[in-house]
Amino acid sequence: MRNSMILVLFFAVVVLAAPGTLATVPSGDNPVWGSGNPDYRPDTVTADEHLDYIAELQAICSFLDIWQVKDTEDPEFGGMIEDEYLTGEDRIVQSDNTQEAIYVWSRYYQLTGDNTYFANIQDAWTYLTANPAWLEESPYYRIWNCGWGLRCTMQYERVYEMTDQSEYGVNSANHIVDYASDLSFEANPPGVGIRNALTVAWAAWNLSEYARYSGDGTYAQKAASLAETVKTWVESDPGNITKTSWALSGGVAAACVLDVLFSEDQTGAADWEQTHLANLPAYYDPAEFNPSDWIHAWDSWQALAQNALWRTTGDFTHRRLAFEQSDFLRSFDTDGDGGIPPNPGMSADEDHTWVSTYIVLMGFAELEEAPAVQLTMTDTEIEAGDRMETLLDLYGPGLDQAVDLVILLEVAGTYYFWPNFTEDLFAIPLTVTLDFDLTEFIGSADSLPLLVIDPWPTGVPAMELTWWGATLSQGTTDLVGDVVNLTWSTR
Repeated sequence: MRNSMILVLFFAVVVLAAPGTLATVPSGDNPVWGSGNPDYRPDTVTADEHLDYIAELQAICSFLDIWQVKDTEDPEFGGMIEDEYLTGEDRIVQSDNTQEAIYVWSRYYQLTGDNTYFANIQDAWTYLTANPAWLEESPYYRIWNCGWGLRCTMQYERVYEMTDQSEYGVNSANHIVDYASDLSFEANPPGVGIRNALTVAWAAWNLSEYARYSGDGTYAQKAASLAETVKTWVESDPGNITKTSWALSGGVAAACVLDVLFSEDQTGAADWEQTHLANLPAYYDPAEFNPSDWIHAWDSWQALAQNALWRTTGDFTHRRLAFEQSDFLRSFDTDGDGGIPPNPGMSADEDHTWVSTYIVLMGFAELEEAPAVQLTMTDTEIEAGDRMETLLDLYGPGLDQAVDLVILLEVAGTYYFWPNFTEDLFAIPLTVTLDFDLTEFIGSADSLPLLVIDPWPTGVPAMELTWWGATLSQGTTDLVGDVVNLTWSTR
């Protein structure tokens, strides 16, 4: 759809790395673990081209459908097989994989209105009724699974407005409240303590949202208490935020502290970032780990951290990085089946369902948001002979939206709009390039020349000027996103 670009009068409005055959199954008390280099960046990563996230989400949903147990006589009917190359007697089916699939299928319905996977969701609940999160094999694994239990229950209930699984959410929350504090961050060997800290961070992050969802103050208090222990752990050693253990990395600890403890404190979040997240890696270098280590899982948690930083600090550069991380991870779906492997060294027929689902929650967050619009200039003090150039910087999260971009110029409290201001204001020709399809840029980042005058003419009086811009919902003129402005002056 073409979206008209118009100039109008506009008033300001208001971790463990286990062998691939073990995947996310508990690994005992000696998990492989390591630390990441905060300066590492993959050579192949790019911020210039962005994926169609709905198409990616659809592919992931289809991949999950393939690997759900379909035989109604199978005792694991409805469960999610963990990977595509172990599907016989050696297959792994667990509650975490199954809960992740419920979250993804429900999220797809929420974003698209396509209810294709409702039967898959009901079958998954059948498996979870027989194999609930709080009865998994070991204490930390139960806490981990109960975090996913909260996540999938909330998403299912929000989207479908059904409460038939509400007891599952309550039981998951109560298990976290009763047992999460038993996981020692000082356990030996060190990888166990790290795994426990990151598992508690995951549980607290989900329990906090469940508390807001359910209105339960007891859950909120416990989530905050757990998050405080994670915060203390992060602050106790600058290297902790770089660490991995099992399928988890330090990004989940960052997200927990930010979203639970700083959700209403933007200044505090920014200060904590500067003080304690300086070493937060964006990516983990495969060269520093084994070929079977779960690099892509760890990178997913780092995207969760970047989205949490965006939510709490308001700094959109973190949102950009989260999408860059998501694009990079999805690039490993080299056979187009929707799945990705947990390590970049693994082949296209070694995809895993669990790591394929991670990026939906951790990277593809809040896709309903409006495009971000910014106005930039290389020089905001223009004088005769200068090149005056204004750029329109547009960034969108991946959903096409029918919106119009509105731009106007304010001089001394008077608003000028197209086309009259080009003649009345300066009596000089201003070249404004505005005719393009805005939806082409949703899901991408681009800087477009909005206005160029080269050279700036003599005889123009000194004045303060402001560009105003906003995106409006096409057809309703409702404001979508924030109003942005750029103030500059002539001399």
